[in-house]
Amino acid sequence: MLHSEKIFELIAPYSQRIRGCITKAVQHYQVKLSEESAIIDQRCISSYIRCHIIANLEEEFKNEPGVYIEKKQRMRGMVVLVILKEPIILLRFKKFNHKNEIACAKTQQSLKFSYQQLTLFPEYCETLNLNAGYKWLNDLHTQIDCLIGLPNGLRKHSWVEPIPGKNTDEIISETPTTKTKNEPKLIKETINNEKIG
Repeated sequence: MLHSEKIFELIAPYSQRIRGCITKAVQHYQVKLSEESAIIDQRCISSYIRCHIIANLEEEFKNEPGVYIEKKQRMRGMVVLVILKEPIILLRFKKFNHKNEIACAKTQQSLKFSYQQLTLFPEYCETLNLNAGYKWLNDLHTQIDCLIGLPNGLRKHSWVEPIPGKNTDEIISETPTTKTKNEPKLIKETINNEKIG
């Protein structure tokens, strides 16, 4: 089993951009839907953010050799970011809870992914399946950690750590100079260097 340091070395050329795609998706939710959050359940919010993460990743890596979104029929509904390294990395995007666990339906595909049995290229080399995404740090949905974890079972992980990037301290998004009463607060992303979970 690869340790987090080796995995971070493999994804280092992309980690800042992946983290940016996650943060941008959460900001989009805050601007477009946060006022509706009282009538939208958490599952819908998570799905909305995930769809925007995937769209952001497709745009960000559309011209990047060896990095692409896989969502074809062979994935049976699962969408992953493929990084053609050795091992090949499959990143699935999820919301983490306060215990650093994810919500996941118990399907054959998700079980294969979680137990490192899902591979797209069995003829080439080993595949490493990882969960990446965000965790709310408060009930107001104004602050997140962007995380990556090695699955250890359907919902749990062997380890979970912040997605590395250039900045190692708190990043605050630009806020408008004037705010109306109903305007949502923009996201504050905290990057924590200490091991989580």
